[in-house]
Amino acid sequence: MIDAVTGRLRSRRFRTMLRIASGDTDIAAVVAACGAIMPAAAMAMARRGLRPLMPRFLVEHVGQRRFFAARGWQNLHWGVFDSFASAQTFAARFGADTRYRTDHEVGLQQHLTIKSHDYPILYWLTRLLPTLGDGRFIDFGGSVGASYYAYRDRLPLPRGMVWTVCELPEVVALGRLFAEKRAAPALSFTDRVEVLDGAELLFTAGCLQFVEQPLAAILGALDRMPRHVLINRLCLTGGTPYVTLHNTGFSVSPCRVDSIAAFVASLVNLGYVLEDSWHCLESSLYVPLHPECTLQHFLGFYFRDA
Repeated sequence: MIDAVTGRLRSRRFRTMLRIASGDTDIAAVVAACGAIMPAAAMAMARRGLRPLMPRFLVEHVGQRRFFAARGWQNLHWGVFDSFASAQTFAARFGADTRYRTDHEVGLQQHLTIKSHDYPILYWLTRLLPTLGDGRFIDFGGSVGASYYAYRDRLPLPRGMVWTVCELPEVVALGRLFAEKRAAPALSFTDRVEVLDGAELLFTAGCLQFVEQPLAAILGALDRMPRHVLINRLCLTGGTPYVTLHNTGFSVSPCRVDSIAAFVASLVNLGYVLEDSWHCLESSLYVPLHPECTLQHFLGFYFRDA
């Protein structure tokens, strides 16, 4: 059996087929292997059709090795776990750094281009910002101010308003350097989560899934919860919740995928009302060998206090 498998591995075509079955997203390889006119359709067909033909241990070995060796953001995920701790323990076996790290400068450049999921946020901010008065605006997990730079020329920012980003200490230092270079006096940074207490508006995009403590637990511990909560690019499932690993290109970090119903209920139980929700079509999640975990899109929400 092993000799037969080893012999097949010497075949370039077989190696290409194995890469596809293990979750490789190299479109050029798919086109070459499948002769496809529509690469995206060929990818889905290839995965469905080739995986049953491959020994699972080979698919798992190749996919796992590729996942942990990847550098640069490729939207890669691996494994299904029941907690952050179990995901971190698994990743540590491969010597992976499980602290969330990414290239914030590259991320900033990517976020400067407005995407379809930004428009609901712009819609609600246009209506909410003029009502804030002296109330604080907190961008939780906002990197180096990516959303501020993307939105500032498209929003009626009130005079004297401060856009406060709450981030990890190392990101705060980098964000301040960027703000000086980009002449952004309205942008401030802090690593103290206590700033959420008494804030008028909490905004967060693409962050909550990497924070071990659920949002409802963070908000529930505050003396005064934010009146408005805007959430964008959150990965949620209509099925069973799980934790997977996400390779940022710089670290391998746990990523939580909660139940849609449970997430909404957790905020409603705090006294919030769900005012709006939308699909984030540019974001998706695929876990090799776990098709039941595939997410075709992420979600966005606007909650307000009752």
